[in-house]
Amino acid sequence: MIKQELLEIIKKIVSNLDNKFWEKDFPKDKKILLSCVKLQEETGELAWEVLTQLWRARQEKIDKFSNQNLEFEFADVVLSLLVLAEKMDIDINNALKEKLDKIQKRGGF
Repeated sequence: MIKQELLEIIKKIVSNLDNKFWEKDFPKDKKILLSCVKLQEETGELAWEVLTQLWRARQEKIDKFSNQNLEFEFADVVLSLLVLAEKMDIDINNALKEKLDKIQKRGGF
């Protein structure tokens, strides 16, 4: 599903965040909550880019729109989600496989 190379990069990102931004005794639950907030922030930025592409934003935002920004916001959401999964010890490949199996059994694809 998700390449091991990307998952290793995510582990490095989490380690870097832990070493750079958190005090040693900063509780894990707070790190997880802050990751949730970061995911929400990135999702909001993605929503703005989608609205802009659909011409449903302020004119100055529409004038500055670039498809590359939209692509970057999608990437930010995916990366933030993978960081959160890593912090919560979720095996994302297994979760995706099981979910897709469940959808397939319901005739979803």
